[in-house]
Amino acid sequence: MEPSLAGMVACLDKSIQGGSMASLGLLGKVDMTKNELTRGQMAQILYAVEKRFQPDRMTFDELRRLLGNLEETKGALDAEKAFSDVGYRNPNSNAICHAVAWGLICPRESGVFGVDDKVSQQELEQVLRRFSGDSSLVVDRVSDAVAYWCGAGDLGLAGMVGLNVYKQAREALAAKDMPKELGDALRKILDDARRAGRPQGQRTDVVGTKDDMKTWISRWDEGPFLREVNIKGLKPNTEPVEIVQVTDTHYNLVNKDDEIENNPSVMSTRQYRRWLRNGTSVPTIRNVLKFARHSDQTVVTGDILDYLSWGCLQLTVEEFFWTDINVLACLGGHDVTRVMQGKVKDPTSRESRLDILATDWPHDIFYVSKVVKDKVLLVAMFNDLGRYSQGQADALKADLERARRDNLAILIFQHEPICTRNPAEKSVMPIRRNDTEAWNFCDNGAGKPNSAPTTLQVYELIVKNADVVKGVFCGHMHSDYYTEIIASYQKPNGETVQTTIPQIVSTGSVYDRVGHAVRIVVE
Repeated sequence: MEPSLAGMVACLDKSIQGGSMASLGLLGKVDMTKNELTRGQMAQILYAVEKRFQPDRMTFDELRRLLGNLEETKGALDAEKAFSDVGYRNPNSNAICHAVAWGLICPRESGVFGVDDKVSQQELEQVLRRFSGDSSLVVDRVSDAVAYWCGAGDLGLAGMVGLNVYKQAREALAAKDMPKELGDALRKILDDARRAGRPQGQRTDVVGTKDDMKTWISRWDEGPFLREVNIKGLKPNTEPVEIVQVTDTHYNLVNKDDEIENNPSVMSTRQYRRWLRNGTSVPTIRNVLKFARHSDQTVVTGDILDYLSWGCLQLTVEEFFWTDINVLACLGGHDVTRVMQGKVKDPTSRESRLDILATDWPHDIFYVSKVVKDKVLLVAMFNDLGRYSQGQADALKADLERARRDNLAILIFQHEPICTRNPAEKSVMPIRRNDTEAWNFCDNGAGKPNSAPTTLQVYELIVKNADVVKGVFCGHMHSDYYTEIIASYQKPNGETVQTTIPQIVSTGSVYDRVGHAVRIVVE
């Protein structure tokens, strides 16, 4: 008898510490009555278990096991952009990319995953051994293996796997079990890969100079326009963390699936929405992502899609989620609407549109957090229309407690800026303009005085915990601004300290042919 879904669930249930498969909410999404397990279903179950129960830290020993699991994958990858049998609308696509990038499931052959192939007992046992860390394949020559994958290229399946190895090796540099001599060797390999992958040549100032980082914008030849932000973390003399923010990519495409569905609002939007139509923003965003890929973490702060169509979603999945499986991606207002200068009202509900996005998104669409190098806790939230939910308030409260307990600096990423309540910011001019001009950040934005109670709750959690919340990063405005949020925190003795939190508002990454990005370094 072939392995069943129920059988795999039972095997994994025994290995989960501190939880059970029932808590995943996955069992209602797969057909437990079938007696056969497909490779796509197997990938989805592993993905759900790991996201729910695995810690977000990489140790040296785990890096060795990752490299060992990937030994059998080397020969099955080539320059294919994606698996020919896994489309962007396949609900298991993110799970499949994750399983391949972590060496848990090998492709059937070059460019083919075998998504609907039935899983044999032998393959199931092999996958479970890899997943549990019991695989006998453990790489000893770690530096050679990391160097191999760092040279795998920028695109295609091998590039996806190589980028995951790069980022996990970066993460492992902060691990307590990393031998110092090997760590030094790995750092050199990773730094060389970063230099090779980033723009070369002359760097020029576009606005200001590096003497005033708040207003400095620069660029290299053919590289993106770049803002730089340096933040003092809470763990001195530890590995620095580099995050690259990308925002407002505005993918605009209507594809064959849209034409078949023939949603009247999408068809009307195609007729009237001419900006960046037919996917013309792709080369610009690829230029930005080429810079971002060698950071410790890439975060995209909304309006990734110009409007919700199958074509825009296809570009998002293929350009972001199938290239960097570790990306964090906020939603913005454009992502959840089908009417963008169109003349026909969308006949579907907002909830149905969010369900479509949730199916293809690599993490929760409303709130996700992640610790990087045991130093920074990144929070990515959905706040279109300047609103937050009770679920986001509860999650942020828990993360604030975690950050204070573990001495982590928190960075907030979202699409729309929050109200600064700073009297000096009633008319802030952009550092560099692409769209909006002077803006009143003092009285406008998420958390303004007349906001809903749950929105104000999240706002106050941010601004009253400035001892751990070290920055807010957003887009939406399509021009570059620097603002300071009036904030405070309480000392252990009860004394309240008044301070500010920097808020970096970035222009759209899609502008000016070569694009825009923000490089954030937490020291």
